[in-house]
Amino acid sequence: MLAQKLKELREIRRMPQAELASVLDVAQQTVASWERGKSSPNYDLLQRIADYFHVSTDYLLGRKTTAEDMKSMLLQPTDTKASPERLELMKLIPRIPNDKLPMARSLMEVLTKDDYNNMA
Repeated sequence: MLAQKLKELREIRRMPQAELASVLDVAQQTVASWERGKSSPNYDLLQRIADYFHVSTDYLLGRKTTAEDMKSMLLQPTDTKASPERLELMKLIPRIPNDKLPMARSLMEVLTKDDYNNMA
């Protein structure tokens, strides 16, 4: 179960094994071994993986999948190379009240139009 969950989470973020290995300070072969189910991370690494992907260790071990785990996983930025400013903006999106979403969308569309960007 851990092997499948780990690979799933890594692929959601479009993250190569080598990048996850670097984040966790392990060899890429170690991550590959975990994803093949040939070995498992120790407790400390399991906790670091859960913290990194914003899920519980229970989720990683297949014990349960809570709505909060899924929400947290899906709302995390997938662009790991984005600037800190962009990542902070992405974290604000889930906090926008439903009744303000049309306004937020309109504002974002204005800010991303080429003619607006050429004025700045």
